[in-house]
Amino acid sequence: MVPQGLAALLKQYPSLRFPIEPSKALPPASAQAMLASFAGSNALIRSQTNPALAKMQGHLFRPRPVNLYRQGRAYPVRADGGFYEIRYWSHRVGASALSNAPPALWFAVKGGYLAPSSLRGDALLVHEYQPQAETLDTARRQAWIYQSGSRRVRRAPDLAYDAVSDGSEGMMTADQVDGFNGATDRYDWIDLGETERLIAYNMLEGSQASLSANELLGRGSLKSSAFRLERHTVHQIEARLRPGQQHIYARRLFLIDAATKTIVMEEAFDARGGLWRVALHGLAFHEALGCVQTRVSVYHDLLSGGYVVTGLDPESGPVFETQRPARWNDFQPDALRRLGR
Repeated sequence: MVPQGLAALLKQYPSLRFPIEPSKALPPASAQAMLASFAGSNALIRSQTNPALAKMQGHLFRPRPVNLYRQGRAYPVRADGGFYEIRYWSHRVGASALSNAPPALWFAVKGGYLAPSSLRGDALLVHEYQPQAETLDTARRQAWIYQSGSRRVRRAPDLAYDAVSDGSEGMMTADQVDGFNGATDRYDWIDLGETERLIAYNMLEGSQASLSANELLGRGSLKSSAFRLERHTVHQIEARLRPGQQHIYARRLFLIDAATKTIVMEEAFDARGGLWRVALHGLAFHEALGCVQTRVSVYHDLLSGGYVVTGLDPESGPVFETQRPARWNDFQPDALRRLGR
């Protein structure tokens, strides 16, 4: 029942504890959340001839809020226990709620940093278009970043792959955000079948995600009080780097919760076949949003001994908005410059 990644963390940090709780099913998504994906997404999954890619598409197309603005906290934690706080915001809007959006748009998202001062004002923008045919057409993602220091907006095609996320101390890549959000064309995808595993589930419910850093951060990972492991059925999906392609991870193993179609864990391997990084994505049902959310993500680097935790709420309490006005003009590259002022 214990995934390889959890076993590796327990071996490296003997004081770590992962409490095991009785399994509890999460509620189904609301009708509104079901509208966040594009028309024909279910048909696209059914037509997929590669069962592994079909399950990855299930994760990408799963229900989520149509219009969501939120603020959050992240902490890179070094091996010696040192850490600092990152505060950020993001606004993701599905095409159905975005006035004057192009017909083929799936969603647009922009986000930026509020702290620390070294990152404040930096921002990014992504236009995600509906994938075509059986593959996830990577050429249809358009991305830009704005760096306040240079006051320049530039294209960022590597945001679909292994670009290093700002503020992560190099411990996570762009395509690891939200479990997996990037392009699939650099890997061969293999369905290893269903099994039962202990996974992070029903985590940080209520106000727990607003606890202080000292209450949440431990040696090697979050403190045991922040974790809740439950036994659930998962799909095992393996990604192997294709010959001639480049990515810092040569092989990846994803565990996808069968009930919610959401990635709950990733094991990432280096070019020599060694387990390098372990990502845990704790799920919880968000009452106000009407769907299951990746409540908190913890990216562990077994080589450096550090980790990054993302998805925490501000200590003052959750900041979620589902009715923020959204116009297509506000999701253009020129708008990034205005955000950075």
